[in-house]
Amino acid sequence: MRTPPDQTPPLLYGPDDVTEGYYELERLERGFTLQALREQREVVALWYRILTLYERGMMGTWEHPNPKAGKDAVTVWGLQSQLL
Repeated sequence: MRTPPDQTPPLLYGPDDVTEGYYELERLERGFTLQALREQREVVALWYRILTLYERGMMGTWEHPNPKAGKDAVTVWGLQSQLL
């Protein structure tokens, strides 16, 4: 059985004929990641920022910034939050 890479291990350990594809894909992905970081550093940074904002939006709590706002404002804000 192959030693797992330093990066993310597979969900299922097993003989080489089971995990070989995982390790090859992980190796290729790591190489493409390094290439993208060299060639498009600003774009990768922007993509990471977008993922961070998306994660915060999906996992965060939703409270209206002005609890004393009218019912319509709170309803519209709630719908906008759901669309995000």
